[in-house]
Amino acid sequence: MTPTNAVFRTEWLKKYDIIDREMNKVELEVTSSVSEKNLIPEKTENGKTIPAHYIVNLKAIAADKVPDLKALLEKHAGKAEFPIEETKGLFLTGTLFANAKSLELPIKNEKVVCSIGTVEDREGNEVLRVTSMNVRPAAKATKLLAGFEDLFATVSTGTEIEASK
Repeated sequence: MTPTNAVFRTEWLKKYDIIDREMNKVELEVTSSVSEKNLIPEKTENGKTIPAHYIVNLKAIAADKVPDLKALLEKHAGKAEFPIEETKGLFLTGTLFANAKSLELPIKNEKVVCSIGTVEDREGNEVLRVTSMNVRPAAKATKLLAGFEDLFATVSTGTEIEASK
């Protein structure tokens, strides 16, 4: 991976959630817009095919990673920011499979609905991780109802609209 000059600002932690138990349908916020840079291509490992998928970075940390975060903050004590590479593996991520029928990629600060479950990590420890994730449907704006011509007439002429009939 190419090194970047990207930084993580400690003030951002105010917006992060600590996940300390299994949960269903918890709403978490996305850290940055998901795009092709987040796509992991399909691959085969040990005879098992892993489908193409997008990694979604979330503003959340599992309780088991809090000691690592504290150590990182102590390392950079008194600094408002530090290299973002040093946060790798600290915060929760989710997966959206590229072959999903109605795939919507979330944008920065969008909320996604996640399930948090206990899984076994590479070292054999039971840890909390995102086990499923869905992008919430976008909110719909209020539609102009019948009589919108009157609204525009009022704006353009300055006349009052009569009370509902």
